[in-house]
Amino acid sequence: MFIVLLTIHVLAAVIGVGPAFMFPLVTGSAQNRQQLVHAYRLLLKMDKYMKIGAVLLLLSGAGMMVLGNYDHSEIWLNGSVILFLVFAVIAFVILPKKIKAIAEYVSNSSGDDIPTQYPAM
Repeated sequence: MFIVLLTIHVLAAVIGVGPAFMFPLVTGSAQNRQQLVHAYRLLLKMDKYMKIGAVLLLLSGAGMMVLGNYDHSEIWLNGSVILFLVFAVIAFVILPKKIKAIAEYVSNSSGDDIPTQYPAM
């Protein structure tokens, strides 16, 4: 059972957290406003996978802690829990609001060029 949880944990990290590293690449490659609108629509879809990945990471990690009889005073374990909590705040609170705000701004802009205020957002 531990191996199954470990496999789920690793896959959730790659599939769930991986898209977060793609955000700058996806938005930075846009050459005009339409491509930027498409990029933010894509980010909104990718955001769902981040949330699913975060939940799977939490559940599989907790399951491995129980099955593995880990000592809760282990530094690496506490550090990973803290990193997970930081990731969760970013994935569930900060990024969705920011992505939606920027997507709305870019969608409501006129013309073909990327809005001039976009880089400051």
